[in-house]
Amino acid sequence: MEKLADTVRGACFLSILALLTGCRGASDAQPVKGDPAAGKIVITRQACGSCHTIPGIELADGLVGPPLIHFASRQMIAGALPNSPSNLAAFLRSPQSVVKGGAMPDMGLTSRQARDAAAYLLTLK
Repeated sequence: MEKLADTVRGACFLSILALLTGCRGASDAQPVKGDPAAGKIVITRQACGSCHTIPGIELADGLVGPPLIHFASRQMIAGALPNSPSNLAAFLRSPQSVVKGGAMPDMGLTSRQARDAAAYLLTLK
C-alpha cells in the first residue's frame, strides 16, 4: 500500500510539474525536443542494456528490467505515467520520484541526456 501511495505521489508531482510548465496532458503535450542519435549514445554509455533488452543498442540484452521493444507503442511508463515524450524524459531523469523504491535507479542524467534518450526510445515502434 505504501508503494502505491508513493507512486501516486510521484505521478501527482509530475502532473503538477507539467501544469506549471504549460503542458496540457499527453495528447496535447509539445514533443520533447531530443536527438535520437544522441540518445542512442546516452543509452549505450549509461549501460542501460545491462538491465534492459533494447533494439538497436549493441549488447543490450539485460533481463533485470523489462524489454524496451516497441516502447513507443506502450501506453504507460513504469505502470505509473502515460507514455508521452515529456513524461518519459521526466521519468528517465528521476525514476525514483515516480516509483519510489522501484528497481529503476536514478542514473544522474542531465535534462538533455534524458530528452535524447527519450527521443531514441520513442523511435522503437
